[in-house]
Amino acid sequence: RGGSQPAPPTDHRAEIITEIRHLLADLKPTDAERAAWSATYLGRPDANPRLADVAALTDYVKFLRVRAGKAA
Repeated sequence: RGGSQPAPPTDHRAEIITEIRHLLADLKPTDAERAAWSATYLGRPDANPRLADVAALTDYVKFLRVRAGKAA
């Protein structure tokens, strides 16, 4: 039987990045804060979220939710 391959799991990267953008827009961090947070959670101050590890993005969005006073 030629069964079909299961679909690869979706990593929800685009949804996480969109939420990060919204949270950053709400928080209005300084350039220094944004760079520090990115360095802490994504490994570099100028990290590209599209290339970051999904677990790191998830940790970053959790941090931003707490910072914004939203439920983690």
